[in-house]
Amino acid sequence: MQSLSHPFVIAALLIGAGAALAGLGVALRGRRRAALVAMGVTTALAGGTYGGVLGYTAWREQASPSTQQVLVLKDGRQVPLVQPTAAPAATPQPAPATSAAEEQQPEAASAAGPEEQQPEAAPTPAPQTAMPPLRVRIERIGADWPVVLSHNEHLPQFKGVGWLMGSAFPGRPGNIVLFGHLGGPYGTFMRLHELQAGDEFSIITEDGEHRYRVRESYETTPDDVSPLVPTDTATATLITCSGPWDAARQTNERRLIVTADYIGLSPARS
Repeated sequence: MQSLSHPFVIAALLIGAGAALAGLGVALRGRRRAALVAMGVTTALAGGTYGGVLGYTAWREQASPSTQQVLVLKDGRQVPLVQPTAAPAATPQPAPATSAAEEQQPEAASAAGPEEQQPEAAPTPAPQTAMPPLRVRIERIGADWPVVLSHNEHLPQFKGVGWLMGSAFPGRPGNIVLFGHLGGPYGTFMRLHELQAGDEFSIITEDGEHRYRVRESYETTPDDVSPLVPTDTATATLITCSGPWDAARQTNERRLIVTADYIGLSPARS
């Protein structure tokens, strides 16, 4: 069953709700009629716009796959935007220690029978299928936003966070890159500068919460693409604007970068 968190499902629900409100308004009379019709049309237009942006992004990815993109660093080096394909291995759990008394009395240990033996706690295995991010949750700064496929030059035009096309999937080897607006009506990463090394956050998928721990936070220039470079291990990079506003370029003069390392997966609650 498709999750109701899927972006295209949300767009369809908005369009359907808008059409229902408009239809209900037409059946009424008086001021409520005009209000409901206006609300329905606005909701349907919002859903259509949202779906259109998602459709354009998907079309752009199909026409020019992000995995064919090449990042040109400031020193001239060219790095293909290709993530590692190996699946992360589950962290092995140490076997329980055996006391000397237990080693000297094997008969007593085996006499208990299979029904009394306690199995070892198995580690949570890495997901076999890469799942796209649905939300990013950063408790330290009170951020909890939906995530949609995006591009660093075309961030979501709503309260959401963009997932860079071609970056990694949550919990998989590689660098998952998430963009968020600093302010304005679509601001989501307004307090990103408050994150410090050791803080943790989650990227939510259908299989659970993928936990990350902040490694460092720094600023760079808008033309620096090195934060987008793929990594061999599972990492995450959060990006937003920073510094004074450049009126000529219509953007901020700096970029705030937060890098984090993968901790593990907390399975989805049933």
